[in-house]
Amino acid sequence: MRLIVMLCAGLMAASPVMAQDRETLGFGRIFNNDYFGDTQDRWRSGSYAYSIVRGPEWQGRAPTAPGSVLEYRL
Repeated sequence: MRLIVMLCAGLMAASPVMAQDRETLGFGRIFNNDYFGDTQDRWRSGSYAYSIVRGPEWQGRAPTAPGSVLEYRL
């Protein structure tokens, strides 16, 4: 598991070098656990997600080319 995390972190760190015309537009994170919703905590019910959104500089409208904006999730 550590190897996978290290590989993902390495790929995310290398992305600015490969795509120099992109900038970080934002990031997000979410923690989810069904105990908070129905108070019935079931096995393997929680999750945590982190994402980084990268793309061209914001010009007030969405880019028209497919694949211009990328989201990296972990």
